[in-house]
Amino acid sequence: MRTFTLLLMLCPSAFGQTAVDLGKQGKNIDFSAAPSTTPWKMGIAQPTICQTGEAFFNTSADPGLNLNLCINNQWLTFTGALGSVPPQTGSAGFYLRTNGSNLYWSNIVTGGTGAIDCASLPGVCDISTALVPMKALSNVWTGANDFTTSPYLKLKLGAGDPASGCELPNDTGKVYVRSDGAADNNLWVCESNSGSPRWRRPMDGVDFPAMKTVDQGHFWLGNDAGTSAAGTFNALQPRCWEFAHNWKGSQLRKATIIVDTADAEGVATFSIYSAEDNLIGQSNSVDTETTGVITFTFATPLTLTDATYTACLATTSSTVQFRASSLTTGGTLLLRGLSKPRLFIPSNAASGSNPLVMPPALGTRTGLGELLFPVAVVAEP
Repeated sequence: MRTFTLLLMLCPSAFGQTAVDLGKQGKNIDFSAAPSTTPWKMGIAQPTICQTGEAFFNTSADPGLNLNLCINNQWLTFTGALGSVPPQTGSAGFYLRTNGSNLYWSNIVTGGTGAIDCASLPGVCDISTALVPMKALSNVWTGANDFTTSPYLKLKLGAGDPASGCELPNDTGKVYVRSDGAADNNLWVCESNSGSPRWRRPMDGVDFPAMKTVDQGHFWLGNDAGTSAAGTFNALQPRCWEFAHNWKGSQLRKATIIVDTADAEGVATFSIYSAEDNLIGQSNSVDTETTGVITFTFATPLTLTDATYTACLATTSSTVQFRASSLTTGGTLLLRGLSKPRLFIPSNAASGSNPLVMPPALGTRTGLGELLFPVAVVAEP
């Protein structure tokens, strides 16, 4: 009877227990077989008071930012090992960055050159065309540029002489290369010209120093170089000599000759003929009334583009005597002499008195057999 009574007393106690304190009574709790688990509180806002270690799932937060952990009565959004995600307000288009300790929103950090612009538009980077030129835009370089290691530097190239592009002061400094011009004279530069821009070739009007080497310079116009005798000319009969020209494309504006014996009534003129002996330019007529150097000027400068030319001197006087001069000062353009200069008299004569007119073609040549002493053939540009 006692045993039965004891069992009846114990049974109500066992059946009356409806909740278990898992923290104290549970051991090795395994929910892996459960269809689902919800281990923390949920709601649209965290409680105002919390204990360290509590967790809360905020159902109104952005996905991935729902879980909050309590530390010292403060809720912190859990994002992993790096810590809390900073506020996103005002950071549209930025990227989440870390310095190793903290997270922050920012655009992509660029280098010190400024060639990449990531600041103008959040989240977007583009090349700064102010620093890195684009093919479709006008490019301006303000720094020093070294092309010494480049295989070549190609400039603006086109057929024919430049007809435009050198009208404004800002055009000064432009460079143009002609693709079909005479050899050795295809480079054009836009120069200021005292505020009036114009295209010019470096060879146009360039002053070259006279050179003193064998077979270069003036040719002696006298009979025998050894006697230093001056040359007597017949009236209206040109005396001519050939010369080679090395600076193609240069312009001939002036020429000089020495008068040894003057003739107050006489005039002289200087002319240039092509390799085919056709007249391409004649100077003004100059009085021979005094001895010394006389200068001939071409009204239209002659552009010399071939290799060989003929120079001719003629006078209206039968008494004036000429010989070559040598320019030692001032800018001069050398007309390089042939290795064996040839002095001759053409069959066609000059005409007129003042001005003296040279024949359009030289005609048959009659060579002079005198020893010619090459001193210089020089023409001032």
